[in-house]
Amino acid sequence: MKANWSATVIYEDSQARETAVSFCDALIKKFWATHDFELNWVPFETLDDTQPAEAAAAKASKADLLLFATSTGETVPLHVRTWNENWMSQRAEREGVLIGLSGNSGAALKTPADSYLRTLALRAGLDYLTEMPENLAQLMPESLETCTERAHEVTSLLADIMVRRPPPATPGLSNR
Repeated sequence: MKANWSATVIYEDSQARETAVSFCDALIKKFWATHDFELNWVPFETLDDTQPAEAAAAKASKADLLLFATSTGETVPLHVRTWNENWMSQRAEREGVLIGLSGNSGAALKTPADSYLRTLALRAGLDYLTEMPENLAQLMPESLETCTERAHEVTSLLADIMVRRPPPATPGLSNR
């Protein structure tokens, strides 16, 4: 059975949208055997209008993947930053991934947008990536049951920690 992932794609302009479309095409192609994706497309310009911004925030707050595409990598506009605060407050402790794609991809020096998105991901408790993930299964637990199974699994490291070894004898001190 395939995992269902919802993705909200937030993009600055037509150039950034094209970058996001290419990325999403590659993402779907790479993971089509194991994941189904529901994509929601949100241009920066609609986030300045109350009703579309609220609808987009509701979807972003529940998304497994948030993809921010900027064409220039310049500072993210104030109305988009305000919108980000809205979906973050609705998201609570939900895990997910934020992927930042900018016109500066691959450059050694990061742009203001890159820095902002990295900080946003950290504040929201999301993993932050700037390129295609190798494996989606490692990014988030598949279900509550998977987390519970992992919590009850005794690995060799955990077994070592749980085994009580006597403290080493110290010469001249009595072990009473």
